[in-house]
Amino acid sequence: MVSSDQLPGLAADLVRSRVDLIVTGLDPETRAARRATDSISDRGAGVDRSRRQRLCRSLNRPGG
Repeated sequence: MVSSDQLPGLAADLVRSRVDLIVTGLDPETRAARRATDSISDRGAGVDRSRRQRLCRSLNRPGG
């Protein structure tokens, strides 16, 4: 189990690894990925629609 304190570091590791996509399961993971980069696409698979709308700049073109 990963604690919320570890999420920023893990997200930064993914960014340094130059992945093409970050898929997250829950809201805290999605927020950590969003804070770590705006150049890698992220998808919050476990994030409900209303929160996903707040996290994305645009649903047609999320921009991150």
